[in-house]
Amino acid sequence: MTVEELNKLLQKIDSMGKSNLKQNLSHVIEEYIETLNGISERGKADEAEKQNIQALKKALEKTRETNVKLEATVQALASQIVLQRGALFAPSTETMKKLTKGLIGYTDRFLARTCGEDPAEGSSNSGSESGAMGKAADLQNMVPQDPIDEDAPADPDPAVSENPAPKEKDNGASDGTEESENSGKNADRANENEKPPVTVDEMAGKEKKKHGGRRKGMNEWMDSLPRKYRFVINEALYNKLFGAGGWHIDSWVPQYSIFLQPAVFYMDVAYYPVIAPNDLSKEKFYDRAPEGEDVRIRKGSYVSPSLLSQVIDLKFEQHNALYSLEQYYRGRNVLIDRDWMSRWIITASKTYVKPVVQYLADFLRRMHCSQCDETPWEVIRDGRNPGSKSYFWVHTGSELDTGHKAIVFCFELTRATEHLRKFYGKDFDGVLENDCFCAYFTYAKERKGKVTVATCCMHLRRRFVKAFLVIDQKGLSIEDLEKTIEGKVMRLIGKIYREENKLKKRSDDERLKGRQEKVKPLVDELFSLLHQVDLKDPSDSSYLVDAVKYALKHEEGFRIFLSDPKVPIDNGECERRIRGVTRLRSSSLFSYSVPGADANCHTLVEAAKANGAIANYYLQYLLEEMPKYVDEDGKLRCPPVIPKAFL
Repeated sequence: MTVEELNKLLQKIDSMGKSNLKQNLSHVIEEYIETLNGISERGKADEAEKQNIQALKKALEKTRETNVKLEATVQALASQIVLQRGALFAPSTETMKKLTKGLIGYTDRFLARTCGEDPAEGSSNSGSESGAMGKAADLQNMVPQDPIDEDAPADPDPAVSENPAPKEKDNGASDGTEESENSGKNADRANENEKPPVTVDEMAGKEKKKHGGRRKGMNEWMDSLPRKYRFVINEALYNKLFGAGGWHIDSWVPQYSIFLQPAVFYMDVAYYPVIAPNDLSKEKFYDRAPEGEDVRIRKGSYVSPSLLSQVIDLKFEQHNALYSLEQYYRGRNVLIDRDWMSRWIITASKTYVKPVVQYLADFLRRMHCSQCDETPWEVIRDGRNPGSKSYFWVHTGSELDTGHKAIVFCFELTRATEHLRKFYGKDFDGVLENDCFCAYFTYAKERKGKVTVATCCMHLRRRFVKAFLVIDQKGLSIEDLEKTIEGKVMRLIGKIYREENKLKKRSDDERLKGRQEKVKPLVDELFSLLHQVDLKDPSDSSYLVDAVKYALKHEEGFRIFLSDPKVPIDNGECERRIRGVTRLRSSSLFSYSVPGADANCHTLVEAAKANGAIANYYLQYLLEEMPKYVDEDGKLRCPPVIPKAFL
């Protein structure tokens, strides 16, 4: 306003009367009050609109989470449809694709109606938001549009960028062990100009071989597996390394693992980001699974705990040879080679099974009574002459112990006493029950009375059964047979077992009292009868003479159970446990090498069964938990990675 205009305004005010001035001033005050009221109402409306926007955002996120859950439900239903049609491992059907695509379309339309969002642009709009929601939306944009539908066209690989990630030793997907000729040594590398989908082998930098290597068709089978995509990001770690706002995701590096669900195989693909700092002087950070939390049995391996636990269960509990397992899987369109399975078992045994076996062995050595047995096993490539026998030794606690059961299998090239010296050592002080094999007596003699050998009454009975079967029974009645030495001994042994069976579930004190009152008189009668046998009588068979000599030679060992309530009457429990080895021997016949024979999981399977656990579930739990405590060399982590559930 100029000076002239101001002067004119002052003159106009001076010319006004008091009434006119008051009237104009009241109009100005009313307009000012109306303006203030309008500003207040506008602020309330803006606040209500902000709250409405926040509520819509929460509803949007919740709807998106519901969308993911519904997609998973449709996937499960569609898989059930495939299973019911008999195609156990077939690719997704047209029904599954229609259901999944219909669900996605319905969800997009619902979002458009609820939030006023264009279904085609919903993701991009949310990506412009700031804060954690904006980053989450940006991450969601990187996820393939339909990760569940494995028949959908392949989305652009997030790992493909102008600057491909450098090679990493542990990114190559392979069969999983150092012994494998096809172990992966190259990182997944993608070409931005490549249009067709990249196969697993191409990403691992492998070339097809004309001779040896994997069986034809295995690579195609892995590429055809349904895939579950996971994007793993640790924002707190990156902020700690580079500072908040000082980093961005450069690319993604996939990590492959074959997972198993009941009757369904799928490929688990976990993407870990490659973090590029904004400060170019710093190196890129290649994120990996935290120590002890990798789902794979070994770096560069496809096998997961669920898959390996089933392989171990089918071999060591169901007693199937690996060749039979290979045919079993191929009959279900699962192309897993038996060489892979063998290397998986060897690797897991060296790394994760061995510490558990050592723990069980230490637990068993602290018991008062241990039952033992051994059975032959053949290894065709052990550096010895053909036909040389190796042995599986089994050691168990007493079957009368009411606590946890310990069962340990050990593979040895010989049946010598050296195994007992190595296994029990110089600290074991107790009773060894066995089948009267000389190695146990040698070991007990070396321990100078600290170790007692208890012999098995079941083996005693078997010898008299053989002697009874060779009796010429022509013209003899049942009464006549019962009057023979063989008949009398078998009748007495039968009475001993009937009385002993009544005491199995009693307490130690009650069992000891019952043995002294009921069992000991029968045992005294039995050996009194055997001492009266004339071993020079030519009418007695050689089987009878052998049985009597055997009983009298080990009489002291047969009587030990009468004075010790922890010692069973026979070694039957141990022999029943070793039956799994004999059944596997009848199907597998032999092992190719010593590492293959030594990589046995009989200990875990039988220990799980003895303690009332399901072997398959126990093995999976063990393979999932052990990497938290031991590294890939089987050594204890320092400090060990303690699971959060135990903190």
